[in-house]
Amino acid sequence: MGHGKPVAESPDENLKTGVIPLDTLITRTDMRAHKKYTLNSDQLINYSGLGYTMSLIGGKHKMLILFCLLNLTTARASRLRSMIAPISINYLRLILKQMENDGLIVCKKSNHKIPRVEFSLTKEGKSLKPVLTRLCSWGVKHGESKSQLLTIEGQ
Repeated sequence: MGHGKPVAESPDENLKTGVIPLDTLITRTDMRAHKKYTLNSDQLINYSGLGYTMSLIGGKHKMLILFCLLNLTTARASRLRSMIAPISINYLRLILKQMENDGLIVCKKSNHKIPRVEFSLTKEGKSLKPVLTRLCSWGVKHGESKSQLLTIEGQ
């Protein structure tokens, strides 16, 4: 019956064992125990790779910031703001701080007379390039105004 794996005692145990098809995630029936498990949205987010990824790069601006830094290598907050406007500088700084805390970007402060702060991607942030490249490719393929779309360099 199925994959030859033992049936988990609870949906949490089953989720921790590896990749599970989405229909199994949403509703799972254990025929031996005659129990039906339905996972709520919090459980789906907590136990899926997609949920974890979205917790890091979800939202309106984080993927745009990653896209900009993949193309620019380093940038100041003002440069990022001009590329992804409209966004307030305070809100942008909050997002950049979140991304720094999540290990996606690094903030370098210079010791010049006029302090400069530049942001760049960490190794972890750079590892998202294939994901963003695929999303960009999908957008180019399915976008309405293809001549105006940008792509990630080296795609």
